[in-house]
Amino acid sequence: MTTSKHTARLGLCKLFQIWFDVVSYIVYFS
Repeated sequence: MTTSKHTARLGLCKLFQIWFDVVSYIVYFS
């Protein structure tokens, strides 16, 4: 397992978490 692949996976997880926060925020205020 390469470190670049691990970093990309970690970044994707972080991006997904940010998206989830944004969606939750929109749902909460709609």
